[in-house]
Amino acid sequence: MSDLQGENLIASFKEAAQRIVARISRIDSVTGIVLQGALVRGFADHFSDVDITTFVTSQAKDVRRIVQEIGNAEQRSCGLEVDLEVHDLDYFRNEKWTEIRRWDFHNSEIAYDPKGSVREMIAQKVNVSSTFWLRRVVVSSVYASWYCCPAEEGQSTLLDVAISRGDLLSAHYYVNYGVELLLQVLFAANHEFLPPPKWRMFYSRRLNWLPSDFNERVALTMIVNELSASDLDRRAMCLRQLWSEARNRLEQSMSLTHEKVVKYYVTKILKQYA
Repeated sequence: MSDLQGENLIASFKEAAQRIVARISRIDSVTGIVLQGALVRGFADHFSDVDITTFVTSQAKDVRRIVQEIGNAEQRSCGLEVDLEVHDLDYFRNEKWTEIRRWDFHNSEIAYDPKGSVREMIAQKVNVSSTFWLRRVVVSSVYASWYCCPAEEGQSTLLDVAISRGDLLSAHYYVNYGVELLLQVLFAANHEFLPPPKWRMFYSRRLNWLPSDFNERVALTMIVNELSASDLDRRAMCLRQLWSEARNRLEQSMSLTHEKVVKYYVTKILKQYA
């Protein structure tokens, strides 16, 4: 990816991955091999790993040790960090996947899958209902209105409480938390799984829909010039403008008004009924 700076070692990483895949795929009990991380991102440096997940049959014996030995041999040979995982395909399929695991495999590349069983499993596991995205949008929106970005004029927030109490450190933290909640809503609104935190901001800039001039405006929100009330006001204003645009988008695309968000949160999340 062109906006990552530094020497791109991806060619060496892909060559190492090809050698590993060629050796592992010859093992009878191996049912699939998946490339992840830098190998799929297209950028690798000396902080990166050769990330590969191998799937085996439940009857496989000593395969984990053999696969790890192949990875260790390649690591010694090429000098790159090799991260190899080995999973029983049936067990892995039946496990409950976290959202980060869904994101990881949704953004993976299948290198070996002779029977199509790995592709079928991934497709099944990343298939979620519209409610999955709706719940994320609702919960994150409600939290944002509590902490820092009121959805209605005159609504007090925890940010206002912290300022009133002279706790500027907490107040600045609430703005940071408001950025995180905004990212959660933006990924859900685009029907994209949340990446792990270390990649969340990076991948947010590649979403199909974003508030206008998102990169510049979120950067201004994140900058802390000084731990003061005036700088806090500037940051909060930047964040609230971003949230306002996001809420307008949610109302247009999902028919989610603030009243509907609150009603859904109370009845479906808290399960409180009048």
